[in-house]
Amino acid sequence: MFFVRGRKPGTGPLLQLSTEIIEAISAYLSIDALENLRLACRELEYKTQRHIGRTYFQAIKFMPSRYALKVLVALSKSRMARYVKTLALGPPSNDLGFVRFPPGNNLSTASQSRIESNMFNYSEENRMMRTLGEDAGMINTALQNLHGITKLVFLDPSFNSCHPTPSPSGSYGEHYLHEKVGAGSAKFDTSATDATQSMARLFLVTLHAAESAALPVQCITMKLTMYAGVNPHVGSKTSGFASHPLYFPTARLDHGISDDAWAHLSVLRLHIGHRDDVWQELQRGRFVERTIAFLSRAPALHTLGLTMMENHGLPTQQPYNLSTIWNSPTSILLASTIYSPSSNLFEVLYTD
Repeated sequence: MFFVRGRKPGTGPLLQLSTEIIEAISAYLSIDALENLRLACRELEYKTQRHIGRTYFQAIKFMPSRYALKVLVALSKSRMARYVKTLALGPPSNDLGFVRFPPGNNLSTASQSRIESNMFNYSEENRMMRTLGEDAGMINTALQNLHGITKLVFLDPSFNSCHPTPSPSGSYGEHYLHEKVGAGSAKFDTSATDATQSMARLFLVTLHAAESAALPVQCITMKLTMYAGVNPHVGSKTSGFASHPLYFPTARLDHGISDDAWAHLSVLRLHIGHRDDVWQELQRGRFVERTIAFLSRAPALHTLGLTMMENHGLPTQQPYNLSTIWNSPTSILLASTIYSPSSNLFEVLYTD
């Protein structure tokens, strides 16, 4: 800030600059410097709001933990809610495993006991939240307020044990779990997620909330992170999409939800990871019916991406590769159904 002796507060030369120039200056500032600038006075806070919103809040990422979802609800009720266009949820906290400390740590027995207690409390509060459906309520509340969302992303890094330290660009809540709850050292063993914290359940809960809020969603994508050097057969068991079948919301006219709730959807990328959706004939047929019913509600859909981790149920001697996926029962059924004269799809993507 400029300081001129004897000048009245609120009359400095910086305040006389237009909002556009203030925004241009803000682009060169670090987040800490920008925060200090906004704290200087209300006018500078107002003139930097659009830059803050467009730079830091257009795309947001949250873990589906109680700690993170409470912040998501608070954000949805703030002035920054209008800038949110992309909401990413995940990865699951995977808080069901044993608490582990890195070998050779110098923590005292008392410190380890305290950290283990904090980790246990964190696990219990999240487990209770999921059991009572409180996470679904918070997601629904947040999406009712985030009117501008056009893209939903579901993040599932199956092999988070390879990256025990969260990335600075990770989801909100990851740093809290690692640094605050785990004191920068302890973490939960990576284990198969149960149905309550499966990514398939989170997908259904979020799509129901988006449907209820009548959001103009154009893109839904699932991102499964594969880390180099990890056996994909192990990853399929720890994937958040492996513990629960994939379901889609259905039109509920009696709840005031129209059948054209997904009229804007143009891109849909799915991860199919539950064995019942793939290899058991009855469940496979039902999964295909559910998928086709949802696709029929998205007349603008032009790109469908399918990532299939179908080694669940494969004979151990059968190779896991793209040709296996292309010739899987689910892929054949989906392809034969969606490629019809009335279909608007012009691109179907398969990945392994």
